[in-house]
Amino acid sequence: MQPPPKPAIEGFTIGDVIGRGGMGVVYRARETSLNREVAIKTLWPRFDPASSFAARFADEARITGPLQHPGIPPYTGNPS
Repeated sequence: MQPPPKPAIEGFTIGDVIGRGGMGVVYRARETSLNREVAIKTLWPRFDPASSFAARFADEARITGPLQHPGIPPYTGNPS
């Protein structure tokens, strides 16, 4: 399956796809204000924003956000 077009998110420069799964696509990105490399996960367009899949996606971000580990990118909020 082709990844969706790269998202446009203020404050981030979006790079290449680094992963994909059943719920979404992960892009390499640079957070311009802190000049750091991050990963940005986006939901596949086929999932309605009001769906249970979207709710699970948001829950995952809230749950993993407070975790601090080199392998887990920090959650900086959902720009919707």
